[in-house]
Amino acid sequence: MTESISYINSIGEKLTFTKSLQSDLVFSNLGDFGDVAASMITQKIPLSHGSMYYGSTMEERSYTFEGVIRGIDTKAVSGLRREVARIINDAYGVGTILYERDGEKYVLDGVPDGIPSFPSGFENRNHRFQKAIFSFICHDPFWKDLADREAYMRAFTEAFSMPFRFPVRFGQQASIVTIHNGGHRETPVKLELSGPSNKPRFENQTTGEFIEITRPLADNEKLIINTEIGKKSVIVQRADGTEEDGFDYLEQASTFFMLQLGDNKLKYNAVSGTGKAVAKISWRQRYNAI
Repeated sequence: MTESISYINSIGEKLTFTKSLQSDLVFSNLGDFGDVAASMITQKIPLSHGSMYYGSTMEERSYTFEGVIRGIDTKAVSGLRREVARIINDAYGVGTILYERDGEKYVLDGVPDGIPSFPSGFENRNHRFQKAIFSFICHDPFWKDLADREAYMRAFTEAFSMPFRFPVRFGQQASIVTIHNGGHRETPVKLELSGPSNKPRFENQTTGEFIEITRPLADNEKLIINTEIGKKSVIVQRADGTEEDGFDYLEQASTFFMLQLGDNKLKYNAVSGTGKAVAKISWRQRYNAI
């Protein structure tokens, strides 16, 4: 089994710990991939037993892994220790923990919880190695797929062409796809639509929620919608590359919907448009543990 854990800071610098004894960076303990507490929302009703449960939210995740820094001599070990402490550094803010196992790749956003620990004592350090402990606070507690999953939709499928034969088919309006969320939690989506399209509407028919834009989208314009909590956005990208905040174009009853666990039936439609108006839906499954 091939296995590794990496840390990529916010400026793209990366350190990878593997199982190979030929590597300068070797992991010795990958820590706990689960173990996140939940806060329950309850209400005590007078003169009743127990309480009413309304839901729960997950707390921040604390994640720790241990490794070994190896070198040919004390100078090499010391230099690599400084480099590790420079890259795994809270001064760079939120970074990415990447876990790889036999081709599967999962990521977890985390901020280093202080300076890495480099314990002393002969069993922890000598002129050829240095044990190290790396701790992170993950404000988003869920592991996610590294790569996006994608689906494509068209509001109009053009079928008419010359010469034609009877019966004549002029095309089909609206597109429906079923997206399966096989993760452990509901997950946000990113919607990208290339124009032309008039009043594009995306609906999660599983929940009844929808997002509709009242502004016509011209040819060579692009609409980008993100439904992630804390990163919600509606952007209209013009042909010249400039961007416009599109929140004011949201239909009043629109909801930044999420993909629920299991199957989600999504529908894309518009008042008018052409087959060129292709919508891409992308998402990442979220996991309690991996």
